[in-house]
Amino acid sequence: MPDHDTLCGWGLKEKVAYFLEKADIIIPRRREQLDFLIDLFPWPCEEPIRVLDLGCGFGAITEEILGKYPHASVTSVDGSEEMMKLARERLAKYGDRVRLHFADLADPSWHRDVTGPFHAAVSAVAIHHLVDDRKRELYREIYDLVDHGGIFLNDEAVASPPGFKARFEEMHYRAIQEQERAKYGVARPVEELSKNCVRRWRRRCVSPATIAMSRPCLPSSHGFRRRGSNRSTAFGNTSGWRFSAA
Repeated sequence: MPDHDTLCGWGLKEKVAYFLEKADIIIPRRREQLDFLIDLFPWPCEEPIRVLDLGCGFGAITEEILGKYPHASVTSVDGSEEMMKLARERLAKYGDRVRLHFADLADPSWHRDVTGPFHAAVSAVAIHHLVDDRKRELYREIYDLVDHGGIFLNDEAVASPPGFKARFEEMHYRAIQEQERAKYGVARPVEELSKNCVRRWRRRCVSPATIAMSRPCLPSSHGFRRRGSNRSTAFGNTSGWRFSAA
């Protein structure tokens, strides 16, 4: 195992509590991103699908899936004990339709005792914490767990194209301001938001250049083929992949 904090601080109670309170503000248009991710599922709502949620955090995506698909079951994986405590409380009402699996995705053995195949694997704003080589290994591990014809959906932060960087930053901060006004009635000025973002980046385990790699770029030899659902905006990138024989 690496000798650094592979959770990038997400094992800290204070950081987790802050994110739980502020997630709908600090992630621009979070509600839209969650809806879009689930809307990409191709199955009828009554289908008893099996889903793998990677880096599930406090269980937001898992709950969305279980709510829309009343016969679905989800295996939710996270390496933060603090996040898993919150997920356990949030998802208790779903009983045996959800299985919480405590494991760090930075550890190649994370999928030990995870039994596939799954119709889909999903992740949101989690995989970018891994170093690039580990990301590539993880994608292969996901491939082995998802059934033929299944999908992998990753809603993730990516680097902005240089020509759009200034415009995307403007849209990013404007969306945060809108969410702050909706929740608190007031919004911080862009200058303050910008300084806060810079401070957060300096505390991250990875650089913006590394985050750009978190969009799944996989050769066909790994068995992944583009599903035709890739959406990139100022607020994140959702990439969809079909699984087929190599």
